[in-house]
Amino acid sequence: MCHQFARTQGISVDTRSDQVSLVQGNRKMFETQREGDVVILAPKDKMGGKNLKRAEQQVDELLEAGVSRLALDFSGVEYIDSSGIGVLVRVLRKAKELGGGVALFGMSENVYTIFEITMLHEVFTIVVDRKSAIEALT
Repeated sequence: MCHQFARTQGISVDTRSDQVSLVQGNRKMFETQREGDVVILAPKDKMGGKNLKRAEQQVDELLEAGVSRLALDFSGVEYIDSSGIGVLVRVLRKAKELGGGVALFGMSENVYTIFEITMLHEVFTIVVDRKSAIEALT
């Protein structure tokens, strides 16, 4: 079943079986998969800058579609700035309001250091691998 939510942005959320697609136009914002009730998102490169708002809108679409457990694979993230951290905090709050949560995994030492400096390693569930993230959310 495919749900169209953000009509003006043209974002579609397809929640079929083990695949979840976040597409705007022809551009895929995240690599995504579903494992049970958990959706795994794999952002790439930098979490910040001009594309961040569009990415946040797409994650909001997932939350509005009833997905409340998100595991974010940070193995492809080289950098996160304050706006990226702000988006993560908002997503965590929304997921918790829906009875779910957010787990982060696969972080580089540099990205993890940012979470330590900001004390957000005490707020977020940060684990080493995908399996641990899924276990933490179920």
